[in-house]
Amino acid sequence: MAEMSPVTGHYLRPDAEIIHSPAFESAVVKVSRGTEADLTPPESQALEPFQLEAAATEPAASSRGSRARTRARSTEDFATALLQSRPAPEQVAPRYEPIVAAIPPTRNLSVRLISQCKLVMTPHRASLLPMNFEMIVFLLANLSMVRLKDSTIDNTFLYCNRIEKTNETMSSLNAAELFDVKDKVVIVTGGGRGIGKMIADGFVQNGAKVYIASRKLEACQAAAKELNDKGPGICIALKVDLTSEDECKAFADEIIKMESRLDVLVNNSGDGADTPVENTPASVWRETFALNVTSAYLLTRFLLPLLDAAATSSDAARVINVGSVGGLVPQKLNTMVYDSSKAALHHLTRILAAKLAHRPNGGHILVNAITPGYVPSRLTEGVAYVTGKRFEEIGQAIPVGRMGEASDMAGLAIFLASKASAWISGQVITTDGGMVGAAETGVGPSKL
Repeated sequence: MAEMSPVTGHYLRPDAEIIHSPAFESAVVKVSRGTEADLTPPESQALEPFQLEAAATEPAASSRGSRARTRARSTEDFATALLQSRPAPEQVAPRYEPIVAAIPPTRNLSVRLISQCKLVMTPHRASLLPMNFEMIVFLLANLSMVRLKDSTIDNTFLYCNRIEKTNETMSSLNAAELFDVKDKVVIVTGGGRGIGKMIADGFVQNGAKVYIASRKLEACQAAAKELNDKGPGICIALKVDLTSEDECKAFADEIIKMESRLDVLVNNSGDGADTPVENTPASVWRETFALNVTSAYLLTRFLLPLLDAAATSSDAARVINVGSVGGLVPQKLNTMVYDSSKAALHHLTRILAAKLAHRPNGGHILVNAITPGYVPSRLTEGVAYVTGKRFEEIGQAIPVGRMGEASDMAGLAIFLASKASAWISGQVITTDGGMVGAAETGVGPSKL
């Protein structure tokens, strides 16, 4: 109990030496089984700090033995008596700040009983501090009903697996909490312009610490200055050539020196060129796949130590790969190599999602992909050039009547980085104004 402040009233005021003794643990087991008559003198002595008034619906106890018999009544009777007789416990703050202070009340009987306990969240476990000894007995007798995992008694705490705290009785459905990315550590490759900058902007405006990186340091620095002026988050510009394995490793090592965790990795960097079927050399395939596919794998691999550190949080670590609708359907443009690389990235997303779902430390890394349609960027400028159409005309060919905007890109990325998507992994999510899924024949990309 060294970490907890002294507690009073209907809470325990235990002696730490007694609680840590084998006599206390064996006594609890006997009472929970209804065999308190077999208590040894040391076990009875270990229980002395927990001698409280019997429930109001029971006769006043004349001896310690009769109190023991009262405790041994059925858990259902005890539960009813306890709820009727016990006032709501005082809130006692631990010396370290808990993630969750108390479980909200509910009509579910077992959870209402647990709400009589103090719930304390530490980085590695969820702990219930029972309000009295009878509560310890009840919880031990009903572990399956209250669905505590890997539970054991030690120092009057019932430990349950850290991830089990996110059940319906403890979750908040408040939108501000569901989509909260404040203070998350994020990397966005290719964040100096286009979709990458839109995504980075969204994270910074919502309080995250964002690293943006590409070969063009000047573009990243200019973007970082612009985003920092908006705040309230922080944007830091770094340089890296993602086509080089050595530079990917050096970049990851630099981040590892500066951060203790990485909550979100956005693999956005990508490029493409005019690649006719008739005369595209193998070198173009190698260069395009190195940037669009291999770099996403290398960064994820080299940054695993930081992702693992965030993987044990309540909403897991996230990897978001930015693909393209070109990886879903053929385009009229000569983008054969680019489109093929994005299709490969989509499937890499599924593979990584499967391989990283369960980490050795018990954490989880969720991997998903965004597949944008036509969004104003350097690549779509090429679409306008090849088709001879202005952006406005391209937008009119999209079912929803416009091209993508910053809110479309940032909104989906924030969703995939937040608690709102904590049960989503291995998905390739299209955001294209209906170009692929809502286009009739002769409408959408085929009309360009």
